Amino acid sequence: MTYTKAETGVVLTVTGSVAGNVSGKTGDSNAFNVVAGAADATASTLTPTSASIVADGSTTQVLTVTAKDANGNSLTAGGSTVTITKSSGTGTISSVTDNSNGTYTATVTSPTAAGSGVFVATLGAAAVKSGTGSQTQSTITYTAGTATKLVVSTISGQTAGTGFAVTVTLTDVNGNPVNATADGTVTLSLKTGTGTLGGTVTGTMTLGSSAVTISGVTYTKAET
Repeated sequence: MTYTKAETGVVLTVTGSVAGNVSGKTGDSNAFNVVAGAADATASTLTPTSASIVADGSTTQVLTVTAKDANGNSLTAGGSTVTITKSSGTGTISSVTDNSNGTYTATVTSPTAAGSGVFVATLGAAAVKSGTGSQTQSTITYTAGTATKLVVSTISGQTAGTGFAVTVTLTDVNGNPVNATADGTVTLSLKTGTGTLGGTVTGTMTLGSSAVTISGVTYTKAET
């Protein structure tokens, strides 16, 4: 006889049948408790399987392994050997903490560059699979923060009076491109130099884009 669910207050009923003085008789067992079995990596889970955090070098996301037995019952005590590691991408991850309640946690910290990291876990040296046929992956996406500055592309040496192009990108504090929330105009002006800036000096950064290229910029004087 087996019973698959860990719970309290389980009662069995017995019923007699067929013939004789057993037939038609019933009885109940005492109420008893069923506890989870041994931790099983295949049934254990890694969560969340996906999340997004800001790529600022300090924002964090907690990953959790929940130890379960072969029937999917969550364990309520610690003691298993659990690892949570980065399998690809960027970001850093802390060591694993045993919370002594059947869960194990580690903290992912974002890098300063947008991108993503993929993390996996093991329990007892076996892959955590969340009840599926393959190892569970947790993908953490690192997104750009709030727009804070405009970045001008590197401009190589130019010929006086000849048009050239300049690309302007809207970025967060760490240089990650940020999409514009509405159409906006960007204007080039002269900060240093004694010549005349002319040609096309404005461009429109459209909604949903993060950059605009202004073509036909001219400068009249040969100087450094």
